[in-house]
Amino acid sequence: MAQKTNFFKFVENELKIRNLTDQTVVKNKQNINELKKFKDVVYVENIDFQFIENYKKYLIETLGYSDYLVKISLLILRTQLNWAVKKGIINRNPFRK
Repeated sequence: MAQKTNFFKFVENELKIRNLTDQTVVKNKQNINELKKFKDVVYVENIDFQFIENYKKYLIETLGYSDYLVKISLLILRTQLNWAVKKGIINRNPFRK
């Protein structure tokens, strides 16, 4: 069985090597901190449609996020998962049907 990739470490590494604006880096880190409150250990390979739906519910019901903030948080997560696809960690982004 292949070793799983820690999502938080993966994103933190990507933020260091990608040419992103400071604001983009800050928003990505904020998103990771939200996700850490939801679940303290997340593996890229374990993020599926149900995980995303549960996270969305958490953002709305527990954190009280508006539809707009939920949309932004999920957009950032989707982008981060696209990075994992490009690196060959996962075959497809779970946001895609």
